[in-house]
Amino acid sequence: MTLGERIGAARKRSGLSQAQVAERLDVSRQAVSKWETDTSRPDMENLLHLAELFDVPLEELAMERTAPEKEKKRPPIQLWICLGVLLLAGVLAMGLHVAPVDLEAGGPSWQNEERAQRYAQKLFDRYEEQLLEQAYVMAPDVEGAGLVPDSLWCSWSGRDLTLTYTVGPSKRVFYDNARGESVRHSAQVTLYGTRIWPNVFRWDKHSVSLLEVPE
Repeated sequence: MTLGERIGAARKRSGLSQAQVAERLDVSRQAVSKWETDTSRPDMENLLHLAELFDVPLEELAMERTAPEKEKKRPPIQLWICLGVLLLAGVLAMGLHVAPVDLEAGGPSWQNEERAQRYAQKLFDRYEEQLLEQAYVMAPDVEGAGLVPDSLWCSWSGRDLTLTYTVGPSKRVFYDNARGESVRHSAQVTLYGTRIWPNVFRWDKHSVSLLEVPE
């Protein structure tokens, strides 16, 4: 049955004329007639009013076709396969998101200095501009300096990671009156981040310590 046929049938079951329906919905009788002959379609608001007036569920009135139970087709197997693939992908993605950081460094156990430094270097390469800028903001003396070799280190707990690196030395030379020698400054920065996706971190907190490098 078409939408118009269902509207007409529901109206007749309710014992209403087209004029009565038109009056209840504040539309013309010609509009009701056009709906029932499928010349035009009621908008959603009028469709809701019709369902209420005829005391029928909106789904029953609006659905395009009600097939007998025996004629209903089962979803094709390709659809189930696609749904299964999507579900598996979602589970794997969630697993990567909540897995400990160390799984990204090549295995479940990377409790050694070489591997920790390698992962710290990987993070620094990814965020280099942001991390250097952070050091310049917190320690203006080292602005323009680069990463001190072999100063990278990281530690972790679940998805929380601490990254430590040193930037320097400063171009400006300072005189340490206490020791009677000239020194330059380096900035040791510690960032505390939370992983929001594999190898993607949101840096939440930071701290800095100024180190003195003798001339």
